[in-house]
Amino acid sequence: MVSTITEIWQQIKTFEGETFRTIQNLEFTYEITGDVLIPSRTEYNISKSDFGKVLERIPLKGPGEISNDVRGPSYIWAIIHDPRISKNQW
Repeated sequence: MVSTITEIWQQIKTFEGETFRTIQNLEFTYEITGDVLIPSRTEYNISKSDFGKVLERIPLKGPGEISNDVRGPSYIWAIIHDPRISKNQW
């Protein structure tokens, strides 16, 4: 069973400040403020609701599949597909 956005968001918060990698292998970290994630490689905000939109569409082959639907698709895809977050659910 796929986790809910509440469960995934809690996992994302747990790994705040740790290094993640985009599909292009670019390293980044992030910080969480409320329901907003801010990646270290950019200054724009990514909302919890954007993560929720992506969860509804899993499985995804890459960030290109969500690039027109959410802000920061590369970061969302990388975080959601990281084994620390996904726990190999998808």
